[in-house]
Amino acid sequence: MLNGDTVDSEAVRRYADSLSMDLSTAELEAFAEQFAQQDAALADVDVLASPTVPMLPPKWDADMDDVFGSLANTGPFNVTGHPAVSVPCGTVDGLPVGLQFVAERGDDAAALRAAPSWMALRD
Repeated sequence: MLNGDTVDSEAVRRYADSLSMDLSTAELEAFAEQFAQQDAALADVDVLASPTVPMLPPKWDADMDDVFGSLANTGPFNVTGHPAVSVPCGTVDGLPVGLQFVAERGDDAAALRAAPSWMALRD
């Protein structure tokens, strides 16, 4: 996977270096695989749409047991550099829900175009 056939392996290495991460070859290959899967998912669409977080927000005074679990839908795109934007989507049990749009790396405009288009549909 790091041979550059489907993923810019140098981008993966630069990303790891920017975080001062000393990654093994296996870890770099895992990053490259994540890049490739997300690029493949976006190959035939303008944007991907998904919930911003995979859970409802906790009550104000409740303990949050799994802080990192709330990043499960946004974190992978932060790692790969795919632009994403989150917009209000409605409510569940009176609690707000967000919808994120994710575009191909380097195509921030596509994600930003999707947001107002979605909002116009809601109005």
